[in-house]
Order: sequence, then C-alpha cells, then structure tokens
Amino acid sequence: MPSTFKGTTIFIAKRNIKMTERGRVVTVTYGGNFDDLVSFAPPFSTDMGGYGGYAVFKVESYDLDKPGRGKEGTLVVTGTERLTYNGYTADPTLLLEKEWLPVEVALLKHPNFQSGGLWELSLADVKAIKTWEDASDEATKTAAYTVLSAFAKQYADRILRNQTAYNVYLPAAKRTRFYTASPTIGGCGQLENPPGEFAMPMVDGNNQPYYYIKTSDASNKQGHVHERVETWIGFLDYDANIINYA
Repeated sequence: MPSTFKGTTIFIAKRNIKMTERGRVVTVTYGGNFDDLVSFAPPFSTDMGGYGGYAVFKVESYDLDKPGRGKEGTLVVTGTERLTYNGYTADPTLLLEKEWLPVEVALLKHPNFQSGGLWELSLADVKAIKTWEDASDEATKTAAYTVLSAFAKQYADRILRNQTAYNVYLPAAKRTRFYTASPTIGGCGQLENPPGEFAMPMVDGNNQPYYYIKTSDASNKQGHVHERVETWIGFLDYDANIINYA
C-alpha cells in the first residue's frame, strides 16, 4: 500500500505552460513519496493525463532524501502539444529544422571568373596569375602583375585586398526523432533527398540543381529518451567518382 506524504500519496506542486519551437509545452511537477512517484511516472509519448492534446515527452524523478522527512521526492513530467492542422496531426516526437549554411569558396571559382562570366579567365590567364602569386620578390611580382590581362587583374586586385574567398549559402535539413529505445542509424555520404515534409528547394536562384547528400546520422541518449539526428545538405556540384550515389 502506498505510503503517505503531506496527507496524500502524490500531489501537484507546480505546473506551467510555455510556447516553444515545438508548440505549447506543459510541465507538471508532482511531490510525494519517491517510490510512489516512480510507479506513477507515465510512459514516453503516451497521452498526458489531465491534459488533453498533450503527449509525454520527458519524465524526470528526483529523490530529495531529506533527513527526517522520509522518502520525499519530486516527479517532473513534460508534455508537448499534439498539433492538428488540415487533418494532419503533428508528431510530438519529431523535430524538423531548416537553415542556410554559409560555405567559403575560393575566389577563383566565382562565376564571374568562370566560363561565360563577366571576367572569364582563360587557361593562359590562370597560368599568369599562378606566376604572379608564386613570385618570390617584389620586383618579380610587380613585373608579373604588369603582364596580366585586364580580367586577370580583376582577380589579382581582389587578392591584394585580401579578398581570397566568397560565401555561398547551401540549404540544410535536420531531423530529430525521439524514441524509448536505441534507434538504428544508417549510412551517410550518399545522394539522398531529405524527407518530403521538409519541402526543401531543389534549384538555386539561377535554376541550377541542388544535389542533396546525407551528411550525418547520429544517436544519443538524453535521460530516458533516445535521440536520432539526421542531416542533409544541398550542394551545387559533387564528384560522382567520390560520392557513392548508388
């Protein structure tokens, strides 16, 4: 038979609801006998008792072990809102994130210096630039700069201003799923489009295709909850001899 603490076996000590990126989150703190609280703890992802529309996301129990107060404890139960929109119920055990990642690219690869670009560099230009960059003394470097073409000087002048690279922004998708047991993770480094629920862009502003590659798939444990985190990044080119696209 459950022992009694403060006149009742289990009581609500505190509760609150707040807005997060996962929607509304309710947190209820129970007090009472520690053993009873452990038995009372609800299973992960089940409906949260007394809070319709919420699913249990996290459960934490603490044995306060205070002298002269018996096996006093607390139980903190966190529930996430089961969101419904147009007949679709969002999974409270799923978190989707999207972002644009800045990636630094060598200035020489800028479209303005490539074929058809504003300052298209010929093979001779590239060789002349290399001679200029490799010059070992100021006099040789000055002479090498003098013979550069107008387009090659557009590149060299930027290098002299320490403008050696530029940023491109690549679309990235991150999916986090939560489990009661350790999930199975898969391989990475292959062409693989993100799941459809992300609705990721498939072409850039110049109508060039993005090639999505799965770049990570990891599992870790947070308390009693297992997390699986997967990431996809969309690249504008890739080496088919390096990336396993089968």
